[in-house]
Amino acid sequence: MISVSEAWQRIATVMVPRPPVEVAVADANGRILAQSVRAERDQPPFDRVMMDGIAITLDPARDQYQLQATQAAGAPRQTLASASHCIEVMTGAVLPHGTDTVVPVEQLHHDGDCISVIGGSELQKGQFIHRQGSDYSAATVLLESGQRIRAPEMAILASSGLATTRVAAPPSIAVVAVGDELVAPGEPITTTQIRRSNDFAIASLLHSHCTPPTSRHCFPDDPRVLEPGIGQLIDEHDIVVLSGGVSMGKFDYIPTIMDTLGVEIVLHKVAQRPGKPMWIGRRADKVIFALPGNPVSALVCARRYLVAAIDHAMGSRTVASPVIVDVQQSAPARLTWFCPVIDADGGGYRSRGTNTSGDFHALKNTVGFVELPPGTVAGSSLLAPLWRW
Repeated sequence: MISVSEAWQRIATVMVPRPPVEVAVADANGRILAQSVRAERDQPPFDRVMMDGIAITLDPARDQYQLQATQAAGAPRQTLASASHCIEVMTGAVLPHGTDTVVPVEQLHHDGDCISVIGGSELQKGQFIHRQGSDYSAATVLLESGQRIRAPEMAILASSGLATTRVAAPPSIAVVAVGDELVAPGEPITTTQIRRSNDFAIASLLHSHCTPPTSRHCFPDDPRVLEPGIGQLIDEHDIVVLSGGVSMGKFDYIPTIMDTLGVEIVLHKVAQRPGKPMWIGRRADKVIFALPGNPVSALVCARRYLVAAIDHAMGSRTVASPVIVDVQQSAPARLTWFCPVIDADGGGYRSRGTNTSGDFHALKNTVGFVELPPGTVAGSSLLAPLWRW
């Protein structure tokens, strides 16, 4: 068996970088940027009014002003006639010429066009003014290549003035559940069969990371079906994800079939729990992830290696976050332990073990899993990388 770190290095080496594609900014949500984005202009692009009220030239001795006009957001900039005048301003409007202070509407009393300021002695020159360029200046790099576009990044991208942007092209992915015992949801089932769930879970995981699979399939433990079926999927997709048939049982045909299909082995068996039998191979620029059939093993391996590998190929700079975790069970002596965690009372995270690697119900409400070194002792509190679902 090889270590987790060596397994990742081998996988990262065979992942072909994804090419950039041009998309409309509106379609960039969830995608990985393949370019840097610079500011179109200063932000704010002008001295911006932060509160509804009036704009004045501050004079501590004056508390009454004659209303001159109204400055609406987006309207051309007006000019104050004299220090005895004020201009009504709206939030987001440009600060009128000749003014230096904004008084919020809550501090004003109106008597026709005569406006009195309540508590004038407490006013501060420059208050409630968002100064031009105070957030950033024109041409500043706002987003870098490799960033995933979420809601905050989308706001920045839209504000840059670009109509389109370059993002990494997602791979074409097929997800396959393997096993004679698997029955689809809603179909009749016998007492010796189990519900097919791994392909649904892996597809959901990929979708939550903005890389939905192109197709899902289920094949029996029959080489006459597996070989042509998997071969066709490899021809048609960039990545094929299999779950089941990779261990050392009599009906675990996947490694042999991969050899027949001309798939070069990248790794088989990793010193980890769960997911030790994992198999990875490649044919030309196609990569095949053959994950164990037990649901916990399949989902953990899919998150730790498959999602991370896709992110790597698309140039993403996302990595696991180091967190403090309270360990409730001891880790195996010679295996890295991918241990599910939940939020702990008072902050941090607490480990939650599963009954077996088939106990997927125990993953409910977990935030992900931490990567614990071999031999970690129950009762420990340590810093460990967290892989979020």
